[in-house]
Amino acid sequence: MTDEQKVLEEAARRLQIKIGGLYRNFKNKQLYRVIAIAKHSETLEDLVIYEAHSYKNPLSDVWARPIGIFLEIDDRDGVKQSRFSLEEDSEAIL
Repeated sequence: MTDEQKVLEEAARRLQIKIGGLYRNFKNKQLYRVIAIAKHSETLEDLVIYEAHSYKNPLSDVWARPIGIFLEIDDRDGVKQSRFSLEEDSEAIL
């Protein structure tokens, strides 16, 4: 893959994430609000920065996950689904 292709692929992935959008996690069914897309300081990998919206997690309020993992398709019990899916009516859920 050329450097130009890598830049275009990275830009396309970043556009798939809605900053401020609410996403439901496939595994735990909880809602998370995306705060930002950040760069890892050492690898320059894109990270999705998000916070729990509908519950308090005792471990942390804010989380980071590589964008590729945030967008990947998860396979649980033979069901394939996005690990995080944007809630259609994010604006109505406050």
